[in-house]
Amino acid sequence: MNEAGSAPAQQVHETLMALLHSDFAAVATTATWTSAVEQGQTLTGSDLGTCAVQGRAAYGTTP
Repeated sequence: MNEAGSAPAQQVHETLMALLHSDFAAVATTATWTSAVEQGQTLTGSDLGTCAVQGRAAYGTTP
């Protein structure tokens, strides 16, 4: 909680994972990550624009 408000821990976690996957990192399951490391492969990420379009399609807009 801060001056801007508060959010449940799960919402913060899910939002941060979406953000990380969009530009800064690739988010994957432990099994997928382990497999990529063992095979020397790079995990693919997405981009913020694509994530925004997919989010809108999945959840619509909020008032």
